[in-house]
Order: sequence, then structure tokens, then C-alpha cells
Amino acid sequence: MLNDADGDREFVADVAEMFLASLPGSRDALAAALRARDARALAAAAHRLRGTAAHICAPTVATAAGAVEDAALAGRLDDTAYLTLQPCLDDLERDMRAFVLGTPSR
Repeated sequence: MLNDADGDREFVADVAEMFLASLPGSRDALAAALRARDARALAAAAHRLRGTAAHICAPTVATAAGAVEDAALAGRLDDTAYLTLQPCLDDLERDMRAFVLGTPSR
């Protein structure tokens, strides 16, 4: 993402902080929709996350969120795609927090 922002570290840190602030709500929306077995809400929450991930150059999360969206749209409400998405979100969150703090993530 830093390369796409012409090396503007401050801008990327701001974007990362906005993403990190929105992440608990995104996780909650996905989990609540899955618990309620609400395919429409699950697809909508996954779609929002997919778009956000694409905009912040996080293709692994975008792909995993897309799989959740596709499964929900097909009426598949098992948690397989959701469980695949969670570690991708965890990795992105860790990396973004490390970037904001200016420390190596791994």
C-alpha cells in the first residue's frame, strides 16, 4: 500500500488507523449475521469488507471476504469461508498495527 501512496507514510498510517477503527464493527457484523443465519446481512457485511480490503491493497482479505459473500449469496451459511477469513483479518490487523506503530510486524 505504501508504494501505491507514493511513499506517503503519514497518509498510509491514517488509512490504516481508519481501517483498524472500523474492524471491530466489521467483525461483529459478520459474526452476528452468521449467528442469525441471515444470508443477506452476511453477504452485505462481507461485500463491505471486500471493498474496503480492495481499496487498501489487501488482496488476501478481499479474496477471503469475497468467498464469504459468494457463499452467503449462494445460501451456504456454514462457517467454512468465515473461518478462512478470520486469520486473514488477524494478519492484516497485526501488520497494520505494526505499521502505525512503526515496528516490524514479523
